[in-house]
Amino acid sequence: MFSTSKLWAIGLLAAIGVAGFASGAATMNYVGERGGRTGGRCSYSGMLRRDLSLTAAQDDSVRAIMRRHRAEMRAAFETVRPQTDLIRARIRDEIRAVLTPSQQAAFRELTDRERAERARHDSAAPAGRAP
Repeated sequence: MFSTSKLWAIGLLAAIGVAGFASGAATMNYVGERGGRTGGRCSYSGMLRRDLSLTAAQDDSVRAIMRRHRAEMRAAFETVRPQTDLIRARIRDEIRAVLTPSQQAAFRELTDRERAERARHDSAAPAGRAP
């Protein structure tokens, strides 16, 4: 069976995946309600600028900090991406199981759009840019 440390690691990955999914959904709802960058995505620095009323100098500093850590963030995301993809697939399978056939079709369209948006976003990202 699994050792305690592996169970903790799996639990942590599952929690991160669920939290990421929930925060992404909440952010998309928030951006949709409040407006945002074209394409439905709002940058983290843009959110801070708007929500914290950053000055131009603060905004420049935050953007510089974000640029400085992009490669590091991308590397971290890439190490957990396979695990989060598996968890995401499992979550979708479980959700699909409780839906009616018409809801399953709508859910499939929704996830296809989400996947296409993520692929478009990832392909548009410059090298070294964190998603």
